[in-house]
Amino acid sequence: MNAQPVEPLRHGFREELDQLRLQVELMGVRVDENLERMRTVLRSGDQRLADTAFAADNEIDAMNVSLTERCYLLLGRESPVASDLRFIVSVLRIVSELERVGDLALRVVKLTPKHELLMRSEVLFDILVTLADQARRATR
Repeated sequence: MNAQPVEPLRHGFREELDQLRLQVELMGVRVDENLERMRTVLRSGDQRLADTAFAADNEIDAMNVSLTERCYLLLGRESPVASDLRFIVSVLRIVSELERVGDLALRVVKLTPKHELLMRSEVLFDILVTLADQARRATR
């Protein structure tokens, strides 16, 4: 009797890991888009854009929950070892950090009603804009 290679049995698992990677990249794009919204809202005080940022954060939060659940399901179902295990654990850490970055960006967006007040202090406003720019660069 010929022994079948083990690798084809894991083909579905590899596809799931590829999909997981793509979904994490998409979450990163969504966070980056919201960071850009944050920067624009900070500069303009645009309440409609702030509302869009809040809605986008809800999507980011949902992605965090979904991806975390998928990781735990993969860990329980597939019992990954070595590089696959490291990848899944890394995804768990990354999605948590991306969600946190998104939440921190919303703290700035929540300042929208106080935009005029922030604009009165040029020094404070310049500091906020500089920090927003640095946050986006660091996240990328």
